[in-house]
Amino acid sequence: MRPTLVLVAALLSQVFVLSRAWLGSYAPDPLLVVASFAALYWPRGGLILPVLAVGWLRGLVLLEPAGGQVLCCLVSTLIVSGLRVHLLEWRGLGFVLGSFIQAGCWSMAATLVSHLFGVPVLGGRELVLGAALSIPLAGLAQAASRRVGARA
Repeated sequence: MRPTLVLVAALLSQVFVLSRAWLGSYAPDPLLVVASFAALYWPRGGLILPVLAVGWLRGLVLLEPAGGQVLCCLVSTLIVSGLRVHLLEWRGLGFVLGSFIQAGCWSMAATLVSHLFGVPVLGGRELVLGAALSIPLAGLAQAASRRVGARA
C-alpha cells in the first residue's frame, strides 16, 4: 500500500504541471491533498516516504530546490499529524480542516525557509486552492482511510 500513495502523488504532480502551465499561480496544488491524507490517515511510522515524495515532486514542478519543499512538507505534515486525534473526530470535515491547516503551516514554513536560507520556496495561493480541492474529495478520503486502516 505504501507505493500506492507515492504513485498517486506522481500522477497528481503531472496534473499540477499541466494546470500550472494553463493557470499559472492560480492552479490548485493537488499534492497538498496527498500530504493531508498522509498526515491524517497514514501510520505515523511511515510518514517519511509520502513527505519525501510530495516535497520532492512539488520542488520539481515549481522548479525550486526540492530540499526546501521537503522541509516545508515535513513541518506541515507533522503539525497536522499531531492534531490527528482531534481532526478525525469530525470525519470528512476533519480532512478539509486538516488540509487548510496544512496549507497555512506550509506557507509559513516556506516563508521562514526563504528568509533563513535565502532559497526561493513558493507557498501561497496554490496551497490554499489545493486545500479547497479537499472539499469535494472528503468522501473519497474517508473511504480510502478505511482501506488503509488508520488509527489515531
